[in-house]
Amino acid sequence: MDRDGTILIDTSSSKKIIYNGFTFKEIIKGIIVEYANKSKNEAESIINNFKYFSKPIETFSDAIFFSHETEYHWAMCMVYGDTYWLEGINIEPPNNYNEWESGYIAKKKLADSSFEFLN
Repeated sequence: MDRDGTILIDTSSSKKIIYNGFTFKEIIKGIIVEYANKSKNEAESIINNFKYFSKPIETFSDAIFFSHETEYHWAMCMVYGDTYWLEGINIEPPNNYNEWESGYIAKKKLADSSFEFLN
């Protein structure tokens, strides 16, 4: 089960990331429902069957891999494939996306960010 507040440490540099896994996947689920017009159950199934989630995000390098793209990007990859932008799906989130995301985070009482980088 994904939870918020997991601290992942790079052993070579001692850099840390707080991985908010529940928040990460919950935002992706909301995006799939809102912007890909899928039901909540469909969104959960899509997330659970996503090839890159076949193992848990539990290392610093895992977090770096997922944090280099937005939740919107991951949601579009899950629904439309790794090269969704070649299929005519805009790589940029819709104009109202930031407002939607802020409202969704507040409504669901999620962490402010899926990945928090610490020194």
